[in-house]
Amino acid sequence: GGLPRVTELFEARNPSNPAVVAEIDGEVSFGKIKRGNQEIMITSKIGEVKKYLVPLSKQILVQENDFIRAGMPLSDGAITPADILAIMGPTAVQEYIVNEVQDV
Repeated sequence: GGLPRVTELFEARNPSNPAVVAEIDGEVSFGKIKRGNQEIMITSKIGEVKKYLVPLSKQILVQENDFIRAGMPLSDGAITPADILAIMGPTAVQEYIVNEVQDV
């Protein structure tokens, strides 16, 4: 927290410990563990599948069969403003920055 967090937000720096973030709405399932990473798949209602590799050193925040929304973190760590912008658009990233600054 504090001033370093505000600086990180406004400089749009990538945090040193970024979260893995879902790009689509869908149901969570777990795949194999590959080279120290847990494979997590999200399957949308229309059958689109996105795969993510989460390092085993991170805490996984979702469970098998959870339904999650795009922009939700799959692992611990800070969500990057760039991820929010790419996934949810400019309005969402503005709200995120305002909320994060107010939390400091």
